[in-house]
Amino acid sequence: MYKIDVTRVVDGSIDAIWAMLEDFANLDWYAPVEKVEKVGEGIGQIRRVYMANMPEPVEEVLDTVNAGAFVLEYHIPATGSNIMLDYSVTAALRLLDSGKVEARWQAQFSGIKDALLPAEQMVEIMEKTYGDMILVLAETAAKRAQ
Repeated sequence: MYKIDVTRVVDGSIDAIWAMLEDFANLDWYAPVEKVEKVGEGIGQIRRVYMANMPEPVEEVLDTVNAGAFVLEYHIPATGSNIMLDYSVTAALRLLDSGKVEARWQAQFSGIKDALLPAEQMVEIMEKTYGDMILVLAETAAKRAQ
C-alpha cells in the first residue's frame, strides 16, 4: 500500500473548520473544483467532483462522520477520472493546547490503474493537494466566521 500523510497546524476555530469539512458535498471553498453533484444523503452519499482538465468527475463515497472526534472518512472507487486503486481517506481535526487546530489527512491506495504514472509520483501530488486544501479550508472557515 502507498500511504499519504499530511498534517498542518492552522489558526481558527475547530468548530468552524469542522462545519465546512463535514459538509461533504460542498467544496465551494476549494477553487480547483468547478462543480460538485451530491447523490444521496448521509453515510454512503456520493460527491461527484468535477475539476478542470478532467474528462470525468471523481466520485467520492462518504464512509464515516464522527462529529465528536472531528473525523471524516471516505473512499474513491476506481471509476471515472480516479486512477488510484483501493483509495481511502481519513480527514481529522484536533484542537491543540495552543488553541490552534491540527488538521491531518491520511490516505492510502494499492496502485495506479493501468500504471498511468508511478505511484510515488501520485503520493507527491496528493501530499501537495491535501496540504493546500487544509490551508484553504482554514482560511475560508476564518473568513466565514467573521
